[in-house]
Amino acid sequence: MTVSVANKLCANYEVHLLVVCKFDKTENYLINKNIKIKSLGMDENCRARDSLFHSSFKIKDYINKNKINILIVSGSLGIPSVFFIKPFLKCKIIFWDHESLRGRDWKSVFFRKMACILSNKILVITQETFKDYYTKIPKSRDKLIQIYNFLESTKSNHKYNPDTKMIISVGRISYEKGFHLAVEVAKIIFKKHPDWSWHIYGEGEQKHKIEQLIKEKGLENNLILKGKYKDVYNVYNKYSIFVMPSLREGFSLALLEAKVNKLPSVSFNCPAGPSEILKNSFDGFLIECYNTLKMAEKVNYLIENRDKRIEFSENCRLNLESFEYSYVIFRWNAVLEIL
Repeated sequence: MTVSVANKLCANYEVHLLVVCKFDKTENYLINKNIKIKSLGMDENCRARDSLFHSSFKIKDYINKNKINILIVSGSLGIPSVFFIKPFLKCKIIFWDHESLRGRDWKSVFFRKMACILSNKILVITQETFKDYYTKIPKSRDKLIQIYNFLESTKSNHKYNPDTKMIISVGRISYEKGFHLAVEVAKIIFKKHPDWSWHIYGEGEQKHKIEQLIKEKGLENNLILKGKYKDVYNVYNKYSIFVMPSLREGFSLALLEAKVNKLPSVSFNCPAGPSEILKNSFDGFLIECYNTLKMAEKVNYLIENRDKRIEFSENCRLNLESFEYSYVIFRWNAVLEIL
């Protein structure tokens, strides 16, 4: 999303992309040729303390040398470095938080409090996170702005196919994405509907653990890890239902992609984002966290009710205006102009 916003902003601004870690711009990202890219070359697995001392003054030198007017800090990991060099910077600072404030450890909350002190504006993605900041970090109140993530287009040419007998999930295979709970859900679903299958797209540190759970439950023929896929956006139309078992989200671009591709969805109503993308019982189901029995029940309901799948799919076309890139970038430009 950082690259996507940068690509759009360079229509009106000179944009620099300063990456602390090693960065291969040819891999996975389509970056506008007008964006100036600089990598500081840190190992992505380095300790935060090492990153702080090795990168802080490199960041300062780059910002001052290139006469940067506005620094957008994307995510909380860069906050300590920027806090350390703040006295040496003349630019305005925007902290762009991509995550929910709920369920964070004390270090994460502390970094965000630091961000609220050093930043001129705090950008959060969801209304839920806006309310949490307002309540839990009072120093942020005069600086808070909420802007959704966006897709290039909220209009898909893909036609919904209610007869594929396939379920899709998309996300990093990590604990917070809840795929260990997906295994529990799948066990119930496939006991009743063994002719269906469920594909999970993504990689991550818990992949081996999830593979073991799938084997333990005897689900190898139904619940399949598809790994990393370069253009996952264009595979949604092969599926009939989208399921999101996340424990928490910052927003969930995957859930939005599923909605744009007209897939009925079943998601835990986790913090933050699902309830601002889906309307319960209208274009999908929002399930109380983290009720695997209820999630399986609703997935089974959609499997058994083809007409309801089609109804939900048609409703997915509504309430997408806030996620259209033209509107989102208009909001971004408005923020930049007032600094």
